[in-house]
Amino acid sequence: MPLMLTLRSLRPVLFAVVTPFMRFWGKLWMRLWGCTVPASARINGRPLLWMHRGRLVIGERVAISSVSAIYEPGQTFSRCMFSTTPDGLIEIGDDSHLSGVVISAHKSVTIGKRVMIGGGTRILDSQYHPIDTLPRIPSTAPEARPIVIEDDVWLSLDVLVLPGVRIGRGSVIGARSVVTSDIPPMVVAAGIPAKVIRPVRLPGASMEVDTATDSILPRASALSPPLQAFDSVFAQTAASAQAPRARGKPF
Repeated sequence: MPLMLTLRSLRPVLFAVVTPFMRFWGKLWMRLWGCTVPASARINGRPLLWMHRGRLVIGERVAISSVSAIYEPGQTFSRCMFSTTPDGLIEIGDDSHLSGVVISAHKSVTIGKRVMIGGGTRILDSQYHPIDTLPRIPSTAPEARPIVIEDDVWLSLDVLVLPGVRIGRGSVIGARSVVTSDIPPMVVAAGIPAKVIRPVRLPGASMEVDTATDSILPRASALSPPLQAFDSVFAQTAASAQAPRARGKPF
């Protein structure tokens, strides 16, 4: 018991010492591979990188957790992995947070601003092998289709996003869902395949049903003020994060 008490008391000290080193090493590792990583990014751990001369561009204040560990929900997450072909491009927007994700871009994967991606999520813009038997025998890879995840999206645990998908702004994808087609903005979607369950509720915003696509969509006139409020709050947060600190020049 005294030993446990001692270890618990040392835990904040260990975190204070180890975390800056892990962030420094993770950022340096990605830059050595030719990735665009700004000084404001936080890279915890060392992601697995299979770049093959492709490009990975990270925005300001992006946080990437690439540490094998057991987290609060009892889920074990592995390190992040980013893979591209020579023509592949992965773009991650400002203020986004990723934990234990796998992103593969044969063509392009674009992630917007303030996107949260939970551990175990896979985002793949190619199926690697055709579904039909005969084309699969010579192992001819099917054509890749770009993936776009718009601003303020939240992908929960173990989500699989397949090629050609566009997830609309502000939408939430439930845990262990498989996203096979486009998801409209400002909705909660889940399942295999992922389907719209209900709208994301914002103060002062009303919703309407699109009878053509059987989707729940926000009315533009009602949705605009809340999203403008979101943009204002995040702009203030970003401005405060960019304010100069007394600790010296960031790496």
